[in-house]
Amino acid sequence: MFLIRRALMLPERGCAGELSTQPQGGQTLVEYALILMFIAVALIVSLVAFRESVSAIFSTIVAAWPVS
Repeated sequence: MFLIRRALMLPERGCAGELSTQPQGGQTLVEYALILMFIAVALIVSLVAFRESVSAIFSTIVAAWPVS
């Protein structure tokens, strides 16, 4: 089907059935931004939830660090 559309140079149809005349590059950028925002929020929530454990781990690492 794609080859026929391409050979006839027919425009692609959007998700609602209307003809799509604009490139979809902006949509991809928004999707990547949403994924990065979700990862950042998940990281912040997990660090807040495990604050004491993370603090203990970093304290152990700093205590074992050789001082020159």
